[in-house]
Amino acid sequence: MKIGELAESTGLSIRALHHYDEMGLLKPSCRSESGHRYYSKNDIIRLHKIISLKQLSLPLEKIGKIIGDSTIEIQEALDRQLEVLEKEIEQRLVIARRLRVSSDYIRLMENAELPDLVKVIKDLVTNESYFTKEQWDYFEKRGKELGDEKIKYALMEIPKIIEEIQVQKDSGSSPSDQKVIQLIQKWGELLEYFIGNDPKIIEQAKKMHKENPDLKERHGITPELMEFIEEAKRAMNSLKDN
Repeated sequence: MKIGELAESTGLSIRALHHYDEMGLLKPSCRSESGHRYYSKNDIIRLHKIISLKQLSLPLEKIGKIIGDSTIEIQEALDRQLEVLEKEIEQRLVIARRLRVSSDYIRLMENAELPDLVKVIKDLVTNESYFTKEQWDYFEKRGKELGDEKIKYALMEIPKIIEEIQVQKDSGSSPSDQKVIQLIQKWGELLEYFIGNDPKIIEQAKKMHKENPDLKERHGITPELMEFIEEAKRAMNSLKDN
């Protein structure tokens, strides 16, 4: 094939083919007396390899070394590069999920004070290491199903409930008091907005809070208040059993 025919057939520019020739990457098998380039079937097979490797964002210099080394199989080189790219994609997806969640929180907390935003960031960093990709996908899907309004309502109500429980404790209320139990029930319902009833997610959330006790305190839940809450939960479960 003449260079013009090859360019038109493949969608490559003549300039690109000239460049490959100058680099020694793809030299035509023969030239006419007038200097016209002619490409053989083997040349075109080589061009296919070049374009395949180029699609993986490999630099032309590296492509030349891979193709020029008879000890390297093209398929092996492609597989190795694909493995690297797949790992990079996975890492970028993790970053994308983290940014998406951060963006959602910031959008919902536009009027939040700086310390609150710092808490959110620290929570996000901690949470990322405890939940799997599938679980984060579940959170994202659940968030879309609930919508911004419900999520915003839950984010605003949970701190209020914690404050109300603290008030009940400070005023001398018993953990089995009906008012306290109602608050605990409402708190559980709001938490379910985010984690649902998946036992694995619940287990990971418990593990996260056990290994990071400061998470609770950052949200106003002191060890003393947590003990009060646990007593209220036992009282609530006792009432259910009866």
